[in-house]
Amino acid sequence: ESGTGKSHVLARGAETAWNERAPVIHILGQHILDDDPRVSILKRLEISDWSFHDALTALNLIAEAAGTRALLVIDALNEGRGTEVWQNHLASFIREVNEHDRIFLILSCREEYLEYVVPSEVIANPRPYPKEGEPPEDCAPLGKLVRVSVEGFRTTEEREEALQKFMDEKGIARPTAPVLDVEFFKPLFISSVCRAMANAGIRVFPRGLRGARQIFEFVLATKAKALKTPYDGTSRVHKALLATLDDIAGIMV
Repeated sequence: ESGTGKSHVLARGAETAWNERAPVIHILGQHILDDDPRVSILKRLEISDWSFHDALTALNLIAEAAGTRALLVIDALNEGRGTEVWQNHLASFIREVNEHDRIFLILSCREEYLEYVVPSEVIANPRPYPKEGEPPEDCAPLGKLVRVSVEGFRTTEEREEALQKFMDEKGIARPTAPVLDVEFFKPLFISSVCRAMANAGIRVFPRGLRGARQIFEFVLATKAKALKTPYDGTSRVHKALLATLDDIAGIMV
């Protein structure tokens, strides 16, 4: 699901690994624009005259020399041309990466696009070994993807802690009552609200906002005050922003 923190988790993990001297390649799905995703990756790394195998071999050798693992991270397979190309290339892509024992492949994809982007046969369905007899199929899913779900803030306590961090960081007074709206379970939504308020100079979270509609209206009105145009804060900017978003939504439907 969008906004749950997948990209932040991957970026933080890549940053941590890099700081610990592990080699890292971090690619965004929006940059996969060719019929073969390998071509897009090589272009992004500015080594388009290399073969993908040679690039993986070099990454593997760097990790071996450093005595660590290398990360190959591709965030948001569903973006760019992902829904067109990954179904045809992901299985062979995984096999090629698996030929290099030091490379750890990490991929992310929004749940609603999973069946269109990731072939079911490359996702492991691990089960424990039985006590007796032959192991069941796929109990040791070597060479397959192990699925992990990122669910955002799952408890009220996690959400309140995140609100405290975001609002304190931006100098915004926290609500006196717990925020119960489900939208605030998503890290992206919380950070967007806090940034919009800070940019508009609003330091107190307004009372009485309930439900997605009221909250989004508040966020859009706040953003209209801080777009860095000569007309910020006027109805002219607010109406233009709403009309633009309405047009984009119409195209997406």
